[in-house]
Amino acid sequence: MSWKTICWEAILLGFLFSCTGSDKDPMDRKYQIDYDYLKSNFQQPDRTYGVNCWWWWLNGNVTKEAITKDLEAMKSRNFQGAMIFDAGGHNQRGNKDIPAGPLFGSEEWTELFVFALDEAKRLGLEIGFNIQSGWNLGGPCVTPQYAAKQLTYSERKVTGGKTLRLQLAEPDIYKGFYKDIVVLAFPSNKENKTNEPVSNLDLKLGFHELGGSAPDCRFLLENNTRGREKKTDKTIYLIDIARIVDLTTQMDEKGLLSWDAPEGDWNIMRIGYTCTRSEVSTSSRDWQGNVLDYMDRNAFDYYWNTIVEPILQAADEKHVGSTLKFMETDSWECGGMNWTDTFADEFRSYCGYDLKLYLPLIAGHVVDNIDTSNAFLADFRKTIAHLVATNHYARFAEHAHRHNMGIQPESAGPHAGPLDGMKNYGFSDIVMSEFWSPSPHRPRPQDRFFIKQASSAAHIYGKKIVGAFHDDRSALER
Repeated sequence: MSWKTICWEAILLGFLFSCTGSDKDPMDRKYQIDYDYLKSNFQQPDRTYGVNCWWWWLNGNVTKEAITKDLEAMKSRNFQGAMIFDAGGHNQRGNKDIPAGPLFGSEEWTELFVFALDEAKRLGLEIGFNIQSGWNLGGPCVTPQYAAKQLTYSERKVTGGKTLRLQLAEPDIYKGFYKDIVVLAFPSNKENKTNEPVSNLDLKLGFHELGGSAPDCRFLLENNTRGREKKTDKTIYLIDIARIVDLTTQMDEKGLLSWDAPEGDWNIMRIGYTCTRSEVSTSSRDWQGNVLDYMDRNAFDYYWNTIVEPILQAADEKHVGSTLKFMETDSWECGGMNWTDTFADEFRSYCGYDLKLYLPLIAGHVVDNIDTSNAFLADFRKTIAHLVATNHYARFAEHAHRHNMGIQPESAGPHAGPLDGMKNYGFSDIVMSEFWSPSPHRPRPQDRFFIKQASSAAHIYGKKIVGAFHDDRSALER
């Protein structure tokens, strides 16, 4: 992610369009805004539309003297307030590195944070803050238990017609975390081999982001390749779902399988989940660590209680909900994630059927047929998006509102992960996106449709303020 500054988008834009009509405009003139009024209030806006800046604490390198100087400068230029954003990236664009300051959330950092609130209150400014260092939520406190998860598997071909006692290989694991989901067997004869795989399977399963700017996503519902397919010698089977055998109860805790296998050739899959390899992006100093599991309500609560609540307690009632008004998390830059501890149950509740017999898809096999497999994958992604919305962003709002604060997460992109941006926006007090004008990071109009997405969400949910970043370190008015 490039440098950003926040804009509290102007309702003034609406005013501008309303006052540019001709004399033949049928709108009653008394409801139009006089140009001179618009001009004067644009130059010196009411505090409702005041300028709020993105206040970088780069590499945590701040001092009390610098805090006072920055805030007094904001006040002298009629800023309404600022969003504190602790982050790395100070050495981007050819800049030299700078010394690290206090680690985000540490006692020293929190002391500086409270001092900033004291100074902001003295000056009549309001403050918000990003609840992590860097873009995506996570950090050194996030253990594998609470980290983002993904599916993993191992396969083994066997010949039946006898009792099998097999040690099933443990699937690939990361950071020592692994849990089994299911053990499945299905016929693997030459008659059910197929040369038509499910296209773009890694994206359809949510293993990866869709890209820095979301493309036309209709390909996720189709079976058209987009030049991403890698040729493989792996044998792909077309599986009749009625012939899949669930062997989960026949494998012990050490991975030893006992099975009276019917005649024929069989493929056995041991399917489970492990941590993703994603870590916090662009954080200060030692705030690197695992990405949080966005689908797990308990994971968000753990992070909140461990990191956020102590900061709010330090800020105390004299600031929380008054001087300290908003909290933020930044864009999805945490790769993919496609499982959480309760996913199977959540899928059944949300979609109305059991997903386990469809899981051979993660190895590239086709269940029943291409259309059925793609339909399942659509339900799979919808469940991921539902859990991200309700267990992460909605939970964030619940915690914030208990403290009389609002949230303004960048919850819909522009890094397009397995999420439903419009659904996420429904839980935001200020809907926010980025890149409202051309920049080196988003030069083409199609790369910046996220602003339209945010404004649409504001109309849908009745939000009066829309936030938008730009890439040139300047601020816009609200």
